[in-house]
Amino acid sequence: MLGFLYAFASLLSFSLGKVLTKKPVDAFGEWTLLVWRYASSIIILLAIALFAGKIALSPSLYSWYALTVAIGATAIIAFFKSLKTGVASNSAVSSAFLLISIPLATILYGETLSQMQWLGAIAIVLGVSGLALLRNKSGLNAWSFIALVGWGAYFTLIKPIIQDSGTIGATFLLELGVGTLVIAYALVKRKKISMRTAAIKPMIVVGAFGVIGGLTYSAAIAEVGAALAAAISGGAPVVVAVLSFFMLREKLEKTNYAAIALVTLGLVALALGGS
Repeated sequence: MLGFLYAFASLLSFSLGKVLTKKPVDAFGEWTLLVWRYASSIIILLAIALFAGKIALSPSLYSWYALTVAIGATAIIAFFKSLKTGVASNSAVSSAFLLISIPLATILYGETLSQMQWLGAIAIVLGVSGLALLRNKSGLNAWSFIALVGWGAYFTLIKPIIQDSGTIGATFLLELGVGTLVIAYALVKRKKISMRTAAIKPMIVVGAFGVIGGLTYSAAIAEVGAALAAAISGGAPVVVAVLSFFMLREKLEKTNYAAIALVTLGLVALALGGS
């Protein structure tokens, strides 16, 4: 039960972060927001990790870590590009990374889902796909698919790092690696990065939600495995769509409710299927 609570807490935190980035991205550009989001989350996590007293990674995992953070950085850049091209709910495509994570976790770690959990995962995939198609009138963009594959691999490959360094240590190291690559890319490409307080403040908040989401997701993987954690997180489009409706006044079509109901049923099946 604790693992499910961690997964749902991560789902809510990441979803809030996605919604809160939309307006600042429109105002200041994705690179400003990416840089300050990661700078703030790295600082917060460093303080937590130092307080906890453990920041270490076994040498045998150095190459694995480098590959994982490179994939993660690519995925997050692609996600922000897809987010900028449409409304926040259009992130539904990239949120379907469970399509990659579940089979990859089965291959790498031998993880399995119960029959009911498989049905729940399928329901979420169908609901997410329907929501994405309904919300994207102009068609799906390539950046969303890059984010989907990248996140699917990243959120599966992080498991050995979490097992080795613990929840706090691993979350800090992963955020540090991904964030450093994202910031370095922005500087090398000479992307425009605003130094205005109005641009920095919202990203401190988003960074804090990223910290909570990262810590609880790592804890969920440690408790229930990468496959099930990814399946639950696949419900993010529902939370994003509902929060976007209330917080950003984005229109929620009547046809979207079927997709939302399907994903909700899928989440229930995932929770009950393990009992």
